[in-house]
Amino acid sequence: MSLEVVIHIYSCYDVCLCKVCNNPFKTKCANSGVDTIMATVGELEASAKLYDWTMQLRECVRKEATAFDERTLLAAEAFRETEGEPFRILRVAHATSHILRNMPIRIRHGEILVGWHPNTHVDGELKEALDEATAYLRKQNYWVNASEEHMALDYPTILSLGLGGIKERIDEFEASLDVTEPGTPEKRAFYQAARASLEAFQNFILRYAEFARELERSATDPDWRYELRRIAETCEHIATEPPRTFREAIQLTWFAFLAVAIEAGTTHHCFGPGRIDQYLLPFYEADRENGVLDDAEVDTLLAQLFIKCNEFSGPSMSAVIIG
Repeated sequence: MSLEVVIHIYSCYDVCLCKVCNNPFKTKCANSGVDTIMATVGELEASAKLYDWTMQLRECVRKEATAFDERTLLAAEAFRETEGEPFRILRVAHATSHILRNMPIRIRHGEILVGWHPNTHVDGELKEALDEATAYLRKQNYWVNASEEHMALDYPTILSLGLGGIKERIDEFEASLDVTEPGTPEKRAFYQAARASLEAFQNFILRYAEFARELERSATDPDWRYELRRIAETCEHIATEPPRTFREAIQLTWFAFLAVAIEAGTTHHCFGPGRIDQYLLPFYEADRENGVLDDAEVDTLLAQLFIKCNEFSGPSMSAVIIG
């Protein structure tokens, strides 16, 4: 089965993740009217456990809240720590870093594609603190519900250079600055902010590697223990190096997508993972040629990617497009 066909199956599968439709594998979604290409019974039965895990993830995502109120509290903490900093971009970078380094992380049982958008909705006493933090951030010209949208990241560059390669490029650009040129302090602040954010992103990925190792030590299911070990190995590699396999590439893609969603707050509906059928294709073809990737693993990784894209929507209606 080609990557384009598999992606088509699960892009339609994503459409069927609504609250009304309960069967993502039906050949026609009653709500969208989109005809899908049906995966063969043999492919679905090739790994019953992976399928069950994916369905459990789907149900979990459907039932969870999407608010990430703790992000606002963490951002306010960070901005208070940098009062007096003349370059706002460094304050924003510190806030992003503080969030990525301190936000809760989670690996649900059966997730082989990890990276969680928290649903830490607060109420009671914390609600007052949240309101105060929101008001404080507005005074700092940091709007909780404002973000860069209508875009896609340069995923091909992320995958080709890796995070370590991007960090080297940042260092090279900063080193090439001419201190006699006007605007150099602002440019240097930009590169410093980029480096701080990138290092926090790398740490974020390594937190998942460490957490997977912890879960592996206590896991009783041998299949799940094996997957946790693969998760840890994948995260440890992509935190600094370019991905070598389809699994590593799709995991880094999701982490990058997730990091932007976390930085964006609650208004991150108008950007996406881009043309995954193009930039993931070389990894897919290489793995298939080398015999290290089967249909069951591809199906599961893509299904979980599209399911996890539904982890966040927030209170805004900007994702609803009429036309």
